[in-house]
Amino acid sequence: MPMRRIDRLPTDHADVIHDVAYDYYGERMATCSSDMSIKVWERGQCVGSWKAHDGSVWRLAWAHPEFGQVLASCSFDRAVHVWEDPPGGARGGTWPRRAVLQEARDSVTDIAFAPRHLGLRLGALSTDGKLRVYEALDVMNLSTWSLVHELEVPRATAFAWGQHSAAPASLAVGFGDGRTAVKAYDESLRQWRDMAMLEEHRDSVHSVSWAQHVGRTSQFIATGGRDGVVRVHSLRMPTGPGTTAAGSWEAIGIARLSDHSQPVWKVDWNPTGTLLASSGDDGTVKVWQADATGIIITAISN
Repeated sequence: MPMRRIDRLPTDHADVIHDVAYDYYGERMATCSSDMSIKVWERGQCVGSWKAHDGSVWRLAWAHPEFGQVLASCSFDRAVHVWEDPPGGARGGTWPRRAVLQEARDSVTDIAFAPRHLGLRLGALSTDGKLRVYEALDVMNLSTWSLVHELEVPRATAFAWGQHSAAPASLAVGFGDGRTAVKAYDESLRQWRDMAMLEEHRDSVHSVSWAQHVGRTSQFIATGGRDGVVRVHSLRMPTGPGTTAAGSWEAIGIARLSDHSQPVWKVDWNPTGTLLASSGDDGTVKVWQADATGIIITAISN
């Protein structure tokens, strides 16, 4: 079924656009570019535009609205910036920068806020081989953040936060050799442990997306790779004692989607974890849906 284009948006970015991110309600959209700028949009109108970094801006991430209109960006300039649109802020202007996080020693290539049950936490992946997790010390004052975790992840390329509120803090991390590792934080040992490995891509993992947990007995993780393949995995974890025992989570590959003819750069679940979108260098966006069993994935838009 062909997708219908609703609108074409002339962004006026002066260089390549690297990321497009919608807020929690899908009412605001943010774009970032190699022109070092960020733009924020509402209903096709630009409501914010400013120079954000001293290098290409790679990724954007919105915090949960419980914490306000908070946007994070990461860049080739090795920094993560946190921006906030204050209530009644001037439309079309620059958002105030609340914090600069600059522990990285190389380009910061991916960022994501943790699910809200973990508080206002932000993960940042850098090509220096580190995945850093920051926490706002006061959600009412975003100028002070603490570096609470620093994971060694050499050649990591993408990551996503686990969404299950009853599970320990968890991350799925994709690597340049095609692996994706699922990690969880063990409170008793105060360290991150490898819980499961997902089926490998033949080349670098470009994107990882962890579906929202909406009452299923298992969780879904999607990965997209340079090999042009989208993989979907079902993840099951034990309950009670042993939840964070190393290697105790079971990951099963449930779909290998090879309809893209070129590398896949982005995969993303909808808020209920029932639809999966993927986009690639072949110039297509594909939308996938599970059948009633939750196992077989079929394309519903192309």
